[in-house]
Amino acid sequence: MSLSESLVRLRYRVLPDHVLGELLTKKWVDSAIPFAALVLVIAIFAPIVPRFFQFGTISLLSGEMAELGLVVLGLTIVMISGGSTFRSGPHSPLRSPPRFTP
Repeated sequence: MSLSESLVRLRYRVLPDHVLGELLTKKWVDSAIPFAALVLVIAIFAPIVPRFFQFGTISLLSGEMAELGLVVLGLTIVMISGGSTFRSGPHSPLRSPPRFTP
């Protein structure tokens, strides 16, 4: 057996291909991925941004998140209902049809 075949066998014995697929099909992964992303963002920005964990910074961020949440809620309702039909130009539904005079 050659060295490359030994390495391939070792790779498939240590980390099979189906492990990632099986992990992603679990129900708990749906909430674990956003939580892991949040922890990663906090771990990256906490040492970089001065006064990251102070009360003023956290209250400012929570106020901005409330406004953003209202915007997202409104856009979610529009997307669920089928989108908007606001268009401009000659084919706009708000324009009156052209009048033909003989």
